[in-house]
Amino acid sequence: MSKCPVKGSPAPVPNSIEEDANYRQTQQPDQTFPLHTTRVKSSIPRSDYMPSHQACPVINNDKSSPASSSSATADPSDNWIYPSEQQYFNAVTRKGWKNVKAEDVPMIVKIHNEVNERSWNKVLMWESIRESTRIVTTPSPPTLVRFIGRPKDRSPKSYFMTGLGYELFDRHDWIVQRTRLPFFWEKPFLPADSLVKEEQRYVVDFYDSGSGNQGNQGSENNSIHVDVRPAFEGGGIGDRVWSWVTGQP
Repeated sequence: MSKCPVKGSPAPVPNSIEEDANYRQTQQPDQTFPLHTTRVKSSIPRSDYMPSHQACPVINNDKSSPASSSSATADPSDNWIYPSEQQYFNAVTRKGWKNVKAEDVPMIVKIHNEVNERSWNKVLMWESIRESTRIVTTPSPPTLVRFIGRPKDRSPKSYFMTGLGYELFDRHDWIVQRTRLPFFWEKPFLPADSLVKEEQRYVVDFYDSGSGNQGNQGSENNSIHVDVRPAFEGGGIGDRVWSWVTGQP
């Protein structure tokens, strides 16, 4: 699983795995195992605003070339797009990770993409709970704005999960944007037919559940447990209380 731009770094620059779409599609000089250069489109819609350095997955504005600063102005209907196997391998090679072999990359990329998809599906589950309790209509689905890696910032829940046998190996914060119709008390202060955009931060913890979830052993993808929940700000605490009361998701 990848690590996205890391909180506390000297500069907001993603680690090489997140930058992998910025790397060329050419093979390494000593590479004997061929890797695909196809980039897979994710199901994760992107926001119409996205910092240009974010690249995990990257914006689907040009499937044939690496991400660039112009990608932030791409069609807002586009989804994020995952880097190719070759770009991933070039990224980790440049980083100096000698333990990653070319023949291992297809499985690594497959797991990386599937885990991100599973994480987004869990975000959508939380968003559906919020939608069911709202008194105003949400005219469009949520989008992913940005994300940040916080592997050193453990949440209280992660200690509880560790006690159950799940080994935490990464944490992300995903910033999700919602678009809704304004409440009646907001309308006098907004232009006619305005929509309100608001952001919600989600905490995404990634665990190795191989030792704590016997039913999932035998599948590398299923051995990764993803715990997604809204942070307490932005109405997240109400969502989590409602989830506890109703027993979902």
